[in-house]
Amino acid sequence: MPMTEQRLARSSDLPTGGSVFLLGLAGAGMRALVPALLARGCTVAGSDRDVSSAAELEALGIRVHTED
Repeated sequence: MPMTEQRLARSSDLPTGGSVFLLGLAGAGMRALVPALLARGCTVAGSDRDVSSAAELEALGIRVHTED
């Protein structure tokens, strides 16, 4: 999509239900999507290099794959 046609995402653009896998899950941008996706009934999983953030996300029931 050309830059002139991009728009900001709305919460209605997020999926309802289903599974979502996020790359860079512990980053500020992706991490901010997690509560909204969970509220919409999605199963969330993802990967990130930041092992220290994995425990907090796993406490929310999110499966986090870390790079070793």
